[in-house]
Order: sequence, then C-alpha cells, then structure tokens
Amino acid sequence: MYLDNDKISRRQVKRLIVFNIFSISFLILPRIAVVSAGRDSLIAILLALLLALLFIIYIGFISKNTSGNLIKYSKDECGKFVAFIVGVFYIIKYFACLVLCGKLFAEVIKESLLEDTNIRFIILMLILLSAYSASKGFEVRARITELLYFIVLVPLVFFLILGLKTIDLGHIFPLFTESRERVFYGAYTVFITFTSLEFLIFKMYLIEDQPRKAYSEGKESKKVKSPKLFKNTTLNYILSGLLIVGLIDILVYLVTLGSLGIRNTGNKLWSTINMIQIVDLPGSFLQRH
Repeated sequence: MYLDNDKISRRQVKRLIVFNIFSISFLILPRIAVVSAGRDSLIAILLALLLALLFIIYIGFISKNTSGNLIKYSKDECGKFVAFIVGVFYIIKYFACLVLCGKLFAEVIKESLLEDTNIRFIILMLILLSAYSASKGFEVRARITELLYFIVLVPLVFFLILGLKTIDLGHIFPLFTESRERVFYGAYTVFITFTSLEFLIFKMYLIEDQPRKAYSEGKESKKVKSPKLFKNTTLNYILSGLLIVGLIDILVYLVTLGSLGIRNTGNKLWSTINMIQIVDLPGSFLQRH
C-alpha cells in the first residue's frame, strides 16, 4: 500500500475493479440477463466476459497513448475546446449513472432494511456519503476497498456456495434454445455492467508500477524469476480482477435463477435480494451480513 503519494498499488486496482463491477452487477445482472437472453443467459454472461476482456485491451491501448489521463491528453493535443466536449460527455454519462445507481440502491435499502424511511432521505445520505468519499481522493478509496474486500466477499461467496444446493437445474437447462440475435443482445446488456472498467482510462497513471520484490541471500540480492507469461504486470492484476467478478456473477446468476426460476427472476429488477431471502441457511448471520 502506498500512503499519501497519490498512488495506488496494483493489488488495490484489482480490488477496485471487483468492487466497481460487482456492486451493480450483483443486484441487477440475473434479471437483465434473463429478460434479454432467456434460457441462454449463461451463454450471454460468458460472451459478456469476453467483451469485457476486449474492452480492457482497448482501455490499455487508450491509456498507453494518453499516459492514463484522457482529459489532460485532450487538452494538450487537441485544445481546450475538444477537452471541454470530452469532459461534458463524461459528466452527462456519469450523472445518468449516478441517478440510476442512487435510485436503485435507495429502493433496495428501503425495501430490505429501512421500510419506514423516506426514500428521498436515503438518497440524500447516499449522495453525501459519496461526496465525502470522493473528497478524500482516489488513494483513500483504494484503502477502504482493500479493507472491505474480504469482509464483504468471503461471506458472500460462502453464502452462494451453500445456496447451490437449493437450485433446481430445470430452471437453468437446457441451453441453446434462444436465437443468436437474442443471445448477442443479452451479452451486450450484461456487458454494460462491466463498463465501470472505464475508470481506468482516467486513473491508470495513478497505478504504481512496482517491480518484483527482491530477496536477500547473504550479501547477495537476487530477483525472483518467473515465466514470461506470468510476469507481475498491471494487466495481469486487471485480468484477475475481471476473472474474480466474472466467477461471482456466474454464481449469483446460477443461484438466483436456480432458486426463483425464469419468470420470478425477470419480474423484479433486484431479484438477487429475493434469492437471498429465499435461500435457507442455518442461522441468519449471513443473510443479515
């Protein structure tokens, strides 16, 4: 971890990627996959992961040519007017995402935790919390994510694995029953939940390019050797983050669809919450967590 130097480690980047994508896809992915791709939703999710991989390669290309700062690059190379147009586009886009996410999370919180609370108050608290977090900078956000990583993910994965025993395979299979057009459209809609990877375009320059650690052996110091394919590169960390969130999304989809069925999964935007309420586990700690 890098403290007070406006840099973040590659491990922190991986965990930010997991949290950025997972925080939205966990709630809505099963529903949008089922509505758009029907029984072939699992295939659509796998295709969406492939699209996300191509998107990462594209982001890497953009970041390499802009030194990781798109707005600054636009201003230096194309002038302030082009930078202004690019900036306004992203402001509008992220404002729309803010409205969607704020309303979505507020409704989930109201329905599952604070039934008697006015939804406007919940949205206001979410906005204030987000503003406070943003004011502290990207490095602080990375530290918080690193702290919460295992607290959130380990119980959740444990819950999903236990939930596999409740699924009805008849809700998931057979596959390859929908048209190719519908499957590709489903892959596109699922891929939209992965587009939060876009933050890397603006933050790539903040990633500390840390070399491999050396170890001491007497008075000599030798570098740890590894096969070329597994070099400790930023791309490897980004890809591993995408793989983790992809596996979790598949688990969430299987348990949700296997527990609720296609019709019930598609009826509500956050069908995952209904799945959590249905899965029967000993005690109630995991569901409350």
